[in-house]
Amino acid sequence: MAEGECGVIDSWEEWGRVFNKLDFWRQEIRLICEANNIELHSIEPTFPGTHAVFFVNEDTVLKIFCPIRFNSYGRELALHQGPLAGNPLFPQIRFHGKSSVGYDYIAFTRMPGKPVREVGISEAAVRELAHAIADLQRKTLEGGRCLVHYDLTADHVFIDEGRLAGIIDFGDAIAANPSDELPALFANCLRWEDALIAAFREVHQISDEELMEAIRSHDYATDIIASIQHSNTCFAEFLKSRV
Repeated sequence: MAEGECGVIDSWEEWGRVFNKLDFWRQEIRLICEANNIELHSIEPTFPGTHAVFFVNEDTVLKIFCPIRFNSYGRELALHQGPLAGNPLFPQIRFHGKSSVGYDYIAFTRMPGKPVREVGISEAAVRELAHAIADLQRKTLEGGRCLVHYDLTADHVFIDEGRLAGIIDFGDAIAANPSDELPALFANCLRWEDALIAAFREVHQISDEELMEAIRSHDYATDIIASIQHSNTCFAEFLKSRV
């Protein structure tokens, strides 16, 4: 291993210690930028996730994929080169590849605004989100199944000046029923708030039965059901009797 290279991590425990440490990744990021003829001006850490993700030159998000588990490089590359390409609501690919050390990486355009977890979301923005999801589902619908982000949390929906600015991180995306998009969205991003859910359902019409089945079958059903049980909104109260 050359001087300054970080080396490929070979254990999940070690990845957890260094994946969000800028000092560990600084030289690797420099080498990636150099390989893609990018003049590097700045590197900043982002909020923690599964992969090593950093802001580069303020307008780019560099995602270095974990080689141990959950490597979604192929999935995200195919989606962003396919149904997500050209849509300003989704990050676009600037460059991608495998580093000289052996890490898969994708550099995306940086979305404007901030995530819902920092700025909240209005009913108007919720309607915009519902339209964006419905449009993507129509575009990808085949045999009753469509592209589902599956992790539309408050970290992955961006708002700018009160408007929907973007949707990021399709690493968990799957082909599923349209209703499978709603459990994580309602539980985390909309927090079972009656007005927000009503605004969403004005556009994206899913029956109560479809929603309940989607909740029960979701990979994070336990967490989602717990969030229902700890919410006091009218909508959540209604769902509690159905879970």
